Amino acid sequence: MRNTVIFLIIGIILMSIGFYRFIQYEDHSVVVNAVVTDIKTKDTTDDEYVHTYYGKYTVNGKEYTDVKLEKSYSASSFDYKYHVGDTIEVRVNPENPAKKVSDGGFFSTVGFVIVVYNAVVLNKYRKAIKAAQAEEQKQTEGNA
Repeated sequence: MRNTVIFLIIGIILMSIGFYRFIQYEDHSVVVNAVVTDIKTKDTTDDEYVHTYYGKYTVNGKEYTDVKLEKSYSASSFDYKYHVGDTIEVRVNPENPAKKVSDGGFFSTVGFVIVVYNAVVLNKYRKAIKAAQAEEQKQTEGNA
């Protein structure tokens, strides 16, 4: 049970980080138009392809090139979400425009899954304790 509580706390911390990053996402980032300049495709072990899109954009008069813009997944090596030359919007940190800004979705999702799983485990544990106490009460009353 101790491990379950520890993982529950870790899940809550991860969810909090994700929500904090999401709140900061729009307040501390700027939207720029990026042009896709390259696409790298890799075959995964699940008969799926991951496409990584690279591009360039300009912030405050300075051009940033060969920046990883986004990833997408598909069943075909030629099923692209974007093509070279497409323009897409990305959010960047105005203090460090070479870095894209994350919305915190990964942390929130992982934290949520950990919290839900451990809440279910703790609930089952609580019910098992209650059932054992009820059984013990019956035996005590039966012996009296």
